[in-house]
Amino acid sequence: EAKQWDEAAEMMEGLRRVEPGYRADEVSALIYTATLNAARALWQEQRWEEAMLKYDRALAANNKDPNAVTERYLASLYVRGLSAWNIDWKRAIESYIEIVKVDPSYMDATARLYEAHMLNGELLLNRLDKPCAAEEQFGLAAKVSDTAAAKSKRVEAAAQCVIALAKYTAQVLGKEATSAAGSA
Repeated sequence: EAKQWDEAAEMMEGLRRVEPGYRADEVSALIYTATLNAARALWQEQRWEEAMLKYDRALAANNKDPNAVTERYLASLYVRGLSAWNIDWKRAIESYIEIVKVDPSYMDATARLYEAHMLNGELLLNRLDKPCAAEEQFGLAAKVSDTAAAKSKRVEAAAQCVIALAKYTAQVLGKEATSAAGSA
């Protein structure tokens, strides 16, 4: 489908080159529409980079269409989230949070936001030994989708957080007691 829209835009651009004055506004509108539809078709085919280029091209021709501007914005956030997946959870989460603020039903952004919080929580809990930060991530996941898995992981992380805080407190108090005894 994207190819057909590209061909339509190319035909209109060819007409513009041959007859620049021929219904210039209508031809420009047709080029814009065909290019925007090509971007949408590429997006549906999950050809993210190509779609972004078409969105940019369409908006260069007409940046006054608020729907197209929003589509491009959401698409850029979605691609940003995808590119950060498993690499930079904070960035991925920020991207999907912004998408969900604008349009909670956009593609699978809400599901991805939930999954990003859960996977980040797992990373913090099991590999980085940061149970308190993990508890926060599981809590945020539960806010996105109130699941038994998120609740269970939050309880697990909270228990580990309490233990970690108790150990830290004991270490600090132990050092203070040692310091006080040494200075006496």
